[in-house]
Amino acid sequence: MPSFTIDDFSGGRNTLDALPLIKRNQHSAGENVWAENRALIKRRSITTAAIAINSRDVWPVQLKATRLAGSSLTRLAIIGALQDPITEKVLCWTDNGTSFAFAGYTDGTVAVSGTAVTGSGTLFLTHAKVGDAFIVDSIGTVASITAIASDIAMTIDTSMTAAAGSAYRVIPALGVSTITLMELNGMLLFDVSGAQNLIVAGDGRGMYRWNGTSMYRLATTIPEFQHMLAYKGYAFGFVRLNATALRWSALRDITSWPTANSQTITTIADPLRAMALYGDSIILFTTKRMFRLTGDTFDPSNPTYVLEEIAVPPNFLFTFSRTVVEHKGLLKFLTLDGWYAYAGGGQIEKISQIIQTDVNSFLRRGQQYELARYAAHARVVNDRLWCFLSELTGVDINAAYVQDEYGAWWRWAFSAGRESVSDLEYVQYSTTGSFVLQGANAGDIGNLNGAVLLSLDASGGSDATWTSGEVVFDNDVEFTHAIITMAKQTAGNLTFGFSVDRRTFVTSSLSMTAGAGTVIRKHARIARVGKAIRVQVANSVAAEPFEIYSIEVFYRPSGGFRV
Repeated sequence: MPSFTIDDFSGGRNTLDALPLIKRNQHSAGENVWAENRALIKRRSITTAAIAINSRDVWPVQLKATRLAGSSLTRLAIIGALQDPITEKVLCWTDNGTSFAFAGYTDGTVAVSGTAVTGSGTLFLTHAKVGDAFIVDSIGTVASITAIASDIAMTIDTSMTAAAGSAYRVIPALGVSTITLMELNGMLLFDVSGAQNLIVAGDGRGMYRWNGTSMYRLATTIPEFQHMLAYKGYAFGFVRLNATALRWSALRDITSWPTANSQTITTIADPLRAMALYGDSIILFTTKRMFRLTGDTFDPSNPTYVLEEIAVPPNFLFTFSRTVVEHKGLLKFLTLDGWYAYAGGGQIEKISQIIQTDVNSFLRRGQQYELARYAAHARVVNDRLWCFLSELTGVDINAAYVQDEYGAWWRWAFSAGRESVSDLEYVQYSTTGSFVLQGANAGDIGNLNGAVLLSLDASGGSDATWTSGEVVFDNDVEFTHAIITMAKQTAGNLTFGFSVDRRTFVTSSLSMTAGAGTVIRKHARIARVGKAIRVQVANSVAAEPFEIYSIEVFYRPSGGFRV
């Protein structure tokens, strides 16, 4: 009996072509699936872990994987909003993804009597500020600093007793945040005294340096950048809104930002939006243009750098400032009309035409709304580009588009609030541990039931579907049955469906646990006469993965005519 077989699922999503034109290895509709070794599998699911420190929940907003001077291990730095009070943002960290600590100024020791704090070897006037939090490590109670009298004397709002020589930390309030307005803080890994340090810009509160052990407030005259990067021994940055110029530090000195170290890039009508390192250059994005800055010496008295404009299409509109990543040797980023790639020449090339219908549904927001909860953002992990974004169905980040190592696109859908990913990092917490894809969650508190750190490596995502293109015949045939070859699972059923001549899908349930061996074959009856057919596989239970190797559909000439 003749048949046709689908045994390669690596083509990804195609919402551009008509159903009969979709290739066998592509899908016309579906979500939460992708291909590994050409087999079709469910996407990785998401698990959550609450972040609670000293009885205070921290709402994670931004992540940064670090290997700092104060630790030989990789530390995941987290900027988060305190759930109580909700208006403050702080820096915390984890060495394992399950236990967390506040980052703060820790030099010297303290004694506490009532609300009076007496320091030894401390510099409170420089590194503490009224409104910062204060903790004695052995007590754990979080207090607020109400007054600072000298480098060794300050007052807190909560009475406690701690003996002289007690370890403590002053936790800087990095800025103001609310549920709906979680503005982002600039973060940069920069070499200080031969070791990596994390530089953090505070909203209206200066800039900070964290070496993994203690957190130091830098000079208040340093600009409070939201966008920063390191290049050729300099730190570069620009402010969040209406930025027209790029500024940079003195060579290998994060504490010095000469006013002459500045280059005007654009005008206030077309402000700077993002920048990224690519090759031997800094690529700069405004709302409507792109530039390449290349050089070795950024001394204004003897500059050796060149600023060149990169050609973009007439309809170019860059509104997704956190989506710029390097993937497969290309700089890729999301614009108003889709993803583009830059290869280092004088122009860019569009790479998302095949899912243009999807792109048209993405939620666009103005620059002032490029916030953690809503802003699209991208990361590259294992040669795959992950881009989390909002679609018109809601304002929270509710979907991820993945471009795999072969260029195919896949769509993952997330439940509202609980799986809304506001940032992403890939972390190996120890030299022998596994890498973990961690996500921050800045969703709605009513959905979260507490702050969480997300792990996106668990197996099996919910509501996974894959629908083939349409196989069309010249004349009517009788579709008799299908054989689905798959990996045997420990639990669950696979839903197999078919649609003949674009009618409603007819479904049946196939056990994924019954059968001999690790690879099993399941028979599904069709028994329909028609001229065209589509097939579908699905499973809607999060803990039940599937792995499909082939779908073979059998047919024979029709014995009569349809009436």
